[in-house]
Amino acid sequence: MLSALDLEFTFGSRPVLRGVDLHAEPGTRTALIGPNGSGKSTLLRLLGGHLVPTGGAATLAGSPVSNFAPRDRAKHIAIVPQSVSLAFPFTVARFVSFGRHTLGRAGVDAAVARALQRVDLTDRARDPVGELSQGQQQRASIARALCQLSGMPRGDRFLLADEPTASLDPAHTLIVRSLFNELAQDGVGVIAALHDLGAAAAFDRVLLLGSDGSTIANGSTEDVLADTPLRAAFGIGFDRLADASGEIRSFAPASP
Repeated sequence: MLSALDLEFTFGSRPVLRGVDLHAEPGTRTALIGPNGSGKSTLLRLLGGHLVPTGGAATLAGSPVSNFAPRDRAKHIAIVPQSVSLAFPFTVARFVSFGRHTLGRAGVDAAVARALQRVDLTDRARDPVGELSQGQQQRASIARALCQLSGMPRGDRFLLADEPTASLDPAHTLIVRSLFNELAQDGVGVIAALHDLGAAAAFDRVLLLGSDGSTIANGSTEDVLADTPLRAAFGIGFDRLADASGEIRSFAPASP
């Protein structure tokens, strides 16, 4: 299990997260939502072990995540950041292969090819990452995480994704959503920071943060994506837009 326990974090004198709890199990999908500046990205960095809490704890299987050596964290946690920043003109295939950097090279070429195929980037494998559009770079970052996940031992495996579909077109957004479903079915815990409430509606659980970094609601998707907690977080109401089967597909700000 990957958990936040009464988690707090402060940048200088500014509190970012206040007493946040989250418990994610392998095979479940958890959405992090909330207004800009509510601490979603910071929470992912804490869960990934890249920041150390100023209060409470972020734990993996009961041990502080930040205590794990990077090589050991890489056996359990893959991360998709908001953007890609590279100092050298690596090809897309080389960049994706970095997902196996600490996990051994056995089968890496096949893993890279499979990851690129899953995100529809096979035709760009030999191109420099810097020549890709922002959305394509985002898909390359997801492919790198897929390559890493394919080399992890079975057990506690998690994908932490920060706005993974923010720059994607509708077709590739659907591809990534389908990938997350497949990963969960394969026993990977997916935790994603999202602004798209419709995308969050497809997850198993939702953590809703307020603008001050505190928890407004934490629980089942149906309970959290309700009028009262959403109004408390965003200051406006939302209309639920459902398909013919009654499944929620998107949310639209309610008319005044």
